[in-house]
Amino acid sequence: MANSDDRITRAALELFAAKGFEATGIRDIAEAVKLSSAALYHYIGTKDDLLYKIMCDSLDAWIVGINRACDEVEGPHNKLAAFVRLHVMYEGHYQLRSVVVDSDLRSLKGRQRAHVIALRDHYEDVLAALLRAGVADGTFDIPDPRIARLALLEMCNGVSRWYSPRGASKLSLEQIADHFSSLALALVRARKNGRLLTISDLDVPPSAYYLRLAIETSEAVATEAPSRNASFAALADVASGKRRFGDSFG
Repeated sequence: MANSDDRITRAALELFAAKGFEATGIRDIAEAVKLSSAALYHYIGTKDDLLYKIMCDSLDAWIVGINRACDEVEGPHNKLAAFVRLHVMYEGHYQLRSVVVDSDLRSLKGRQRAHVIALRDHYEDVLAALLRAGVADGTFDIPDPRIARLALLEMCNGVSRWYSPRGASKLSLEQIADHFSSLALALVRARKNGRLLTISDLDVPPSAYYLRLAIETSEAVATEAPSRNASFAALADVASGKRRFGDSFG
């Protein structure tokens, strides 16, 4: 069953990323995995249920990983670099999942949508909190932390749409993560003792570590997601009023 679930999820991700959730039918997914529509319903329930599971599993992995990455380093500038590097890895290594998460949230409805918004907000709150901390201790000079948060998220989200290991730039994900860390420090005007900080001032693991962390957390989420989803479900009822829908992630 697990192998069938994996094949169904992979086929759905490819179709959702290429055609969009609304344009993909259950029959399209069934044909891709050579199952009848009735058999597919046995595995996934409705198409909405499948999208919901993909969203929850993806965001659960991101939340676990980003909390761990930020807890492992000290100082707002190091936490910002850790956040950016890991986000780049999730977007670039899991491109299909990232495209779907970034684009198809609006397709969910009711409690499922509210739950996923709560997960998204929980993830984004990690970035918001470290930006506030950097402003409070004088490390960051940001006129509008909300705009800075959105700019950083959109910069990282874009990796899933344009990155290719065979692309003209020939840049690895690790190199892109390093470049984006530098851009992030510049965007927030990170300083220490009056001097602008660069990536040479960072005390964080190399970007390759964050690729391993992205893979580790994504693989672990299959067994850990059910209990973790239950803990976040309580946030769903208040999620829609916490932040205006549409700030990011589609």
